[in-house]
Amino acid sequence: MRPPNDVAGVRRILVTVNNLAKFLPHLSEVSEPLRWDCTHDQAFATIKHLITEPPVLKYYEPACPLVLQCDASDHGLGAALILNEKPIAFASRALTDAERNYAQIEKELLAI
Repeated sequence: MRPPNDVAGVRRILVTVNNLAKFLPHLSEVSEPLRWDCTHDQAFATIKHLITEPPVLKYYEPACPLVLQCDASDHGLGAALILNEKPIAFASRALTDAERNYAQIEKELLAI
C-alpha cells in the first residue's frame, strides 16, 4: 500500500480504514491529522501496520465475563471489549469540536 498522492487516493484509504475501524485500536488518535507531512507519513505507516498486523480477535463466548476498557483523550475516544484477556472488538472515534470542550471526566463517560 502506497501513501496517497491525490484526493481520490486519500478517499480510498479512508474508506478502507473506516471499514476496518472496529478492529483497529486507537485508530482515531493515529489518523486525525490530514495536512500531509512527515508526521502523516508516520501515521500512515502506523495505520498500515494496524491493518496488516491486527491482533487476533477472540470469538464471543456468552458464558464468560466481559471487560469493557474505555479511554478518552483531548482528540478522541477509544474502547476495547475484552474476553479472557483477549480482544473481541475495538471502537474509536474523533471528538467533535463541541465534545473537545467537555471536562475530562465527561469525555471518559462519553467513551462508555
